[in-house]
Amino acid sequence: MVSFAKSTGLNEDQATLLYDSQIHITGQIRKRRGVADIKTPVGPIVAGKPIQALKWFDTPTIDKLLAVVNGSIYAYDQSNRTWASYVTAGITNTDETVSLCQLSDDLWWTDSTKTGIRTWDSATSTVSTVASSPKATVLMSASLRLVAAGMPDAPNTLWFSDYLNGSSWPVIQAMGIGEDGDPIVAIKKWQKYMIVIGKLQSIYMVDANPQYGAVISFPVLEVSASIGCIAKRTMCQVGQDMFFLSRNGVMRVTPQENTETNVVVPLPVSQPIQDVVYSIRWAYAYKSCAICYNNHYFLSVPINSNDPDTLLVYSNITGSWAGIWRNQTITDFCEQPYLGFTRLICGYTDGRVKEARDYVQEFAELPNDYTDDGVPVKSLIRTRSMVFNDDMSPKTPFYLEAEFFSRTGDIEMYAILDGDNPILLSDGVFTLRNAILLPFQLPVFLVAPRWVKKKFPLFPLGQFREIQIEVRGTGGNMILRSLTLSAYYDSVNFNKQFEFR
Repeated sequence: MVSFAKSTGLNEDQATLLYDSQIHITGQIRKRRGVADIKTPVGPIVAGKPIQALKWFDTPTIDKLLAVVNGSIYAYDQSNRTWASYVTAGITNTDETVSLCQLSDDLWWTDSTKTGIRTWDSATSTVSTVASSPKATVLMSASLRLVAAGMPDAPNTLWFSDYLNGSSWPVIQAMGIGEDGDPIVAIKKWQKYMIVIGKLQSIYMVDANPQYGAVISFPVLEVSASIGCIAKRTMCQVGQDMFFLSRNGVMRVTPQENTETNVVVPLPVSQPIQDVVYSIRWAYAYKSCAICYNNHYFLSVPINSNDPDTLLVYSNITGSWAGIWRNQTITDFCEQPYLGFTRLICGYTDGRVKEARDYVQEFAELPNDYTDDGVPVKSLIRTRSMVFNDDMSPKTPFYLEAEFFSRTGDIEMYAILDGDNPILLSDGVFTLRNAILLPFQLPVFLVAPRWVKKKFPLFPLGQFREIQIEVRGTGGNMILRSLTLSAYYDSVNFNKQFEFR
């Protein structure tokens, strides 16, 4: 998807809009799979309360999917598909985005009471506040330690616990990052022992290799003095790069070959969809979250409300934006081992926890896998503007040929002439179905679906100078491989007054 550019200047494999679609490695455009509530009966864990954090907690004796909501930690029971209170976390602010992490076999988290880091001992099932810990709002585990930041009274300070001991935080293991009061917003472990530190207006790195011994000996590298991170949950490793949301859009830190330094690429990764980025409600962008899953960077941002409600999807395989997923009010993500695969778990603003249905293999998929809790996913693809190598001359359209995979799906085709309103082609919705042609003899063996082509006459539409095609998947699945257009050049009427745009 390239929406922040003139539609006549796009390449053949680029589209102006991609809604609720995904790009296959073969170049096909497919409707995305839907999401489904993992709870029975369907509903929020706690009504009216957002999911504050998600975590897959894995020890030699415990395998639990955990969710923080309404200030407490709940655990999911896969056998009966229910949530139950697991740990009384004592988090006062039930709207806060909590940092929940694991060190050894214990849980550790932050909370807005600012009394320090709290922990749950899995052996004794007791909750306590670490007396010597910093009053942090950002917490993670890295290099066999807990690493904390985000203290209101020490905004640029980074703290390290002792090795394998989150209950010990010596004062000498605190270090200032930068020489100003620019607050630390995000911390994320990277390749080797590196930790990327996202401050509000700058980016740093710390090498936490144990070979340096004391924390005070850890090298601190300034990566950028002008680009910062504005949301702690948006920092994710995508391939070898580190992505994060900044005021400039989605940026990335890229490792450099044959050197000890790394750089922030000055051009935003989000440049092709920068018009969408500009529509983010920046006053609430700190609520944004992201995850790298299945070679995609999923970024949940607030656009139409004060809470995250839209997913921006980047494909690391194609190195391009796979579009926008609508109506996804996600506050946190988690990847969980499941049925020999992994599945993406999403926490929502309404207290519900859902699974993305993309882990279902194609031979086992059902029509319901292309719904969001039973509501059909409606995809939309709007192509670039095609001018047939001539921006000025009027043309008369002849026909459109669309090539689809014959998987069950309801599809509408539209034409857009010279940026005007979409015109519905043919007789509206047409349906693709797998079928066996008559006559046939028993026994019958069902064969794999094949690619089918459908032609649409365009000549009744009249003249145009540029044309776009819009494909809407209104029900079921949709897999589009190609669109082919043909048209006739018409003579230029020199007596006609042209409008230049």
